[in-house]
Amino acid sequence: MTVSSTISVFCRDGVFRTVYCHLHGEPTWNG
Repeated sequence: MTVSSTISVFCRDGVFRTVYCHLHGEPTWNG
């Protein structure tokens, strides 16, 4: 079973990005 959560962060380039934080603690960037 994989547990993951999604959060939105505001990057310094002025763009909102969605970060998928997996159980391993290593975030995978999308966008």
